[in-house]
Parts: sequence; structure tokens; C-alpha cells
Amino acid sequence: MDIFGIKALKIQNQQLLNSVKALRQNNIGAAVSNFRTMIFPNWLAVKEFDAYIIFDDVFSVVSRLATSAAKIPLVAYNETTNEELPTTDPLCKYLKAMTFEQRETLYLFLFLGECFLYKDSVLLGPNKGKLKTDLMHPAFMSIEQEVNFPYRITGYRYNDTSTTFTLTTEEIIYIKYSYNPTTNYNERNRGLSPIKALAQRLTRLQANIAASVSQMQNGGVPSIVYDKTPGIDAVRGSGGSALNGEVSIMGQHKDNFSRFLRNADNKGAPYFAAGEMGVLPLGLSLVELDALMQADVDFDKICNAYSISSVLFNNKKASTESNVKEMRKDMYTNAIIPVVLKVCDALKMGTIDIFGEGKCIKPDLSSIPELQEDMKAKADGWAAMPAIVINEMRVSMGQDEITDPMADKLLIKTGYQLSEDLNMEVEPIDNTANDYGKTNPGNS
Repeated sequence: MDIFGIKALKIQNQQLLNSVKALRQNNIGAAVSNFRTMIFPNWLAVKEFDAYIIFDDVFSVVSRLATSAAKIPLVAYNETTNEELPTTDPLCKYLKAMTFEQRETLYLFLFLGECFLYKDSVLLGPNKGKLKTDLMHPAFMSIEQEVNFPYRITGYRYNDTSTTFTLTTEEIIYIKYSYNPTTNYNERNRGLSPIKALAQRLTRLQANIAASVSQMQNGGVPSIVYDKTPGIDAVRGSGGSALNGEVSIMGQHKDNFSRFLRNADNKGAPYFAAGEMGVLPLGLSLVELDALMQADVDFDKICNAYSISSVLFNNKKASTESNVKEMRKDMYTNAIIPVVLKVCDALKMGTIDIFGEGKCIKPDLSSIPELQEDMKAKADGWAAMPAIVINEMRVSMGQDEITDPMADKLLIKTGYQLSEDLNMEVEPIDNTANDYGKTNPGNS
């Protein structure tokens, strides 16, 4: 008989202990499962950021692309009407709130392979719908994915030297520079950076730089002169070895040669010396010098990997004014705009839960001079047209429409005539005297 309820209390305690044990087992199992499905940033990802910091060629290319991309403003528009959203729209406010430095850092991470944006949004209260995004360093981000096909991303984990926490897919906007076609399970969902494709070339470039630096640091001695004459180290006038403070025969040769060089009259004259002498040249071999000459080729390959021309970086081999202008335009069309469009799509899809559907983002290219049409060529085109509308011409030239009604009418240029108008009847000429039928008697 359990008068005080001790047995019931023991049963309840045992049930509680069993629940705690089960919960622990579930937590451990979930942790192990997450660990098995996690893609950590490997050492190559860290080396890609180190390459940007160490190699001036990589820094020049990537920083140029990131800065140029950050100059392109992003605008929000209605997906149905294709009209820009008002400035009071939350999506417009979010895009306007992004500073130039934030956009530049975003594109910097992206050109180095991938970018992670943490969404800090307000879902309740008077500031509902307000969004702020924080950039997270890719080297500290791990990806959790499914074990089986299609290996979808299920979460993210941030882990630096002092902080560790887990994030859901709804909290992160993940943008990749390029799809990674690798079959490696640990890299299939990570972004592919051009620097990874340049790994071997950058290794050679680093070796070339190290060789050239070593040559410059130790280039003070171009060669060694040796003399195998017997007794060359003996003191002048004695048969023994040279003592401290005394000048040996070799030292005397050195002093004589030094005085010979200081005399301007000896310029180009041969130097005569007795004994068996020779020279040991120092410095890089011809193979090493040829490797140093590959620096320009390596820089061209780095530019090729990012789809831009080395002409933009003071390469004077084939750089003309028109050539550089075309290469700048090509840089935007092939290297920058595709990446900006990826950012627009990612921001659109990643903010639907906050700003709603039906809103899109696009780049505003009107402020990029290289992408604007040549005004002279456009004016020549309008001048060559047989008919024009003045207001249409003004708008295409970047000017405002005028209110004159004639500006909206089709104007035909003078000097043109219909082909039907050329079929005119010609009256016959009176030729009673048959003047046109007479011939010259002198020619008969």
C-alpha cells in the first residue's frame, strides 16, 4: 500500500529519466547525421582568398571586376507591368540602403567563388518588412545537405574562432559564381572559383616571383674571378702566406683592375693580366630566365579565366584607344553583367518570404558610359532615315519630348518621288521640215 505516493513518484522519475535518455540519443543521432552531411570549406577555399591577398595580378583583376560591378545600381520593378516600384516600397528601400562598400564586398566574395548573405528581417511591429543583409565569410561557412539524390542543401553552419551557430536555408541567400561540376561529395554544392582552375598556374607564378626576388636580392655579384697561378695568395716579396694587414698578389690584381676601371680613358680597352685566370658567372640560367618571361602569359591566362582582356591592365602590346574602349564594353557584357544578373535573381528568390511575390530586380545600366550607344553614330543613323518622328528621335538621343503637335507626326524628307509619278505622257514634236531626218551632205 503506497500511502505517501512514493512508488508513483519513483515511476514518474523513471519515466522522466527514460525521456531524457531518449532525447539525448536523438540529439546525438541528429548531430552525427548533420556531421555526415556537412560540407566544410576545405583548405583550397582558404587558399583562394590568400591568392587574392598575395598575388598582385589576381588582386588587380578581381578588385577591378568587383568595383565595376558595384557601380551598377539595382532597381526593383513590377513583374507584371514591368514598371519600376515606388521609392516607398520595402524592396526599393532595401536596395537603396545597401552601401557601395557592401555591394563591392558582395561582388568580391562572389568573384572569389561564392557569397553568403544572412537575412536580418523584421517580421512583426511597425518595421515589419524591413530587411538588412549581413555578409558572412565563405571560409567560415559549412553546408549541410541531403545524403541521397538530389543532395539538396538543408542548412548552413557558421564556425569561426569564437562563434558557432546553425542557420536554416530561409535565413541565408547563397550565391555561387559558377556551378561546380565535380563528383566530389564534399564540393558538389560549393561555388567554383576561377582561382581554383588557376591553381597550378598560380603555383608557377609564385615560383617565378620567388626566383626573381632572389635574383634581385643577390644580384650584386654578377660573377667570380679566379686565378690558379701558383703562389697567388703569397705576400709580395716573401715566400710565405699573406698575413693580416698585408696585400697578397691577388689583392694587388684587384687593386690594379679597380684603378683600370676608374680611368675613363680605358673605356672599351682590354685588361691584361698574367697567370691562368677565369670567370664563374652567377645568376639565373637561361631556363630560369625563360620561366620569368612567362609572367605576361600567366597574367593573360588569369584575365582569360575571368573573361576579360589584359589590354585593360596597361598591356601595350595591342592596345589602341578604340581597342581599349571595346574591351571595356566586353568586360561588362561578358564578365560583370552575368554576375550582376545572378545577384538580382538570388535577391529576388531569397526575399519573396519578406517582400512578397511579383517583384523583380534588374541592373540599371544607364549610368555605365561604356554601355551607352555612340551619340554620333546614332545621329548619323537618324539622318540616314527617309522618315522620322521628332519626339522619337529626341527620346533616343536622351532628350525630353516637346509638346509641339508636329513633333509627334511622321515627317517625310523632301526630294523623294513615287515611281508612278515618273510615267508621264510626252507630247509629240512638230517636225514638218523633217529636220531630224536630214543628213549632212558632206558626209554622204
